[in-house]
Amino acid sequence: MLNNNVSVSTLVRSATWKNDGTNFVRLRVSAKGVTRYIKTPIIVQRIDMGADGNIVVPALRRAAEDYLRKVEVKISKLTNAQLSQMNVDEAVAYIMQDEAANMDFIAFYREYIEDKRMHSKNTYNSALNAFISFLERDSLPISEIDTPLLRKWEAWLRKKYGDGARSVSAYFACISTVHAQARMEYNNEDTGEIVIPNPFKNYPVPRQRASAVGHRDLDVHIIQKMVDLRTELEGRERFGVDVFLISFALMGMNCPDLYTCEWDDGNVIRYNRTKTRDRRDDRAEMMVLVDPLVEGILSEYYSRDRDSNRVFDFDERYTSYEIMGENVNAGLKQFAKRINYPKAITLYCARHSWASIAYKTGVQRSVICDGLGHKNRENRICDIYIHREWKQVWEMNHKVLETLQWCDE
Repeated sequence: MLNNNVSVSTLVRSATWKNDGTNFVRLRVSAKGVTRYIKTPIIVQRIDMGADGNIVVPALRRAAEDYLRKVEVKISKLTNAQLSQMNVDEAVAYIMQDEAANMDFIAFYREYIEDKRMHSKNTYNSALNAFISFLERDSLPISEIDTPLLRKWEAWLRKKYGDGARSVSAYFACISTVHAQARMEYNNEDTGEIVIPNPFKNYPVPRQRASAVGHRDLDVHIIQKMVDLRTELEGRERFGVDVFLISFALMGMNCPDLYTCEWDDGNVIRYNRTKTRDRRDDRAEMMVLVDPLVEGILSEYYSRDRDSNRVFDFDERYTSYEIMGENVNAGLKQFAKRINYPKAITLYCARHSWASIAYKTGVQRSVICDGLGHKNRENRICDIYIHREWKQVWEMNHKVLETLQWCDE
């Protein structure tokens, strides 16, 4: 207790234990009858704790006491009049001024991605590993992330993965997203208290160059070969080709979403894009009508589990979408070899091919963006107010599907 208004203490909260058996020592800050908790850099394990909830390991207990003492010294520099007027958020902001600026970005990053779903978690983990390799250390004060460091980071990525590689933009975006989360937690935009500056304000995330992804498009005649030959194929090759065609028919739906998508109403499939749902206000919701042209192929893989609302039986065939994706791409590799196609064919090619064919058929870019579930970069504010017209998107998809001759079995 520092005065009659503001008090601070340390504790390990029983509700915040992680799955790996670790927890943070937290600082409890109370003012005017309201309490807030601040994570300290001190990590404990269950074996470090006594039955009464106190730390029993001397070194860790001293570390917690030293941390508390440092905070108390900082607060003691305020007058009683200042302390008596503080609410709890003001007290926390004052305590965290120095802590936020010197927080370990790598540690914050690891905690941020812990609760992410597997699909995005894999990308974030890969980005972090690359960032640590670039830094050649596994800790970094967030204050050291500035424009010169970002410039070197981008150059390192381009040299390692290739000038037009998807990893350049994807990994850079992961670092940017986590940094934005830190700013959201520690800055107070309303009062103008900025303890973590935004280094990305004048150094935007690099965008993937269009020329770098062009090789992922397949010509219509290659996709037509898939349709024509699919019934002659067997095993993994047949499965890979069929899933490619299903993805193409559903406007380039990716593997994680094919694995988990559900029925909405009638012949409409509803899903939230795994890749972007965690960072979109609309949860990246997508609605896809099963076009009559492709009903035959899709129906071969419909779920037969009456207790499930899942569209497809992929979760009955494979224990995870990762394993499913590996089998799909292995099958497509066999097919590429069969037709002597000189480049790699992967499931992601279905998405690129769908977009390219839609554009060639005269569909407006804005409608294609809707079909892909992309936000329009030039009209982000408008997107907040405009309700997506799915009927227009479905009509566009029908136009794309009409470029192929779908065979009835």
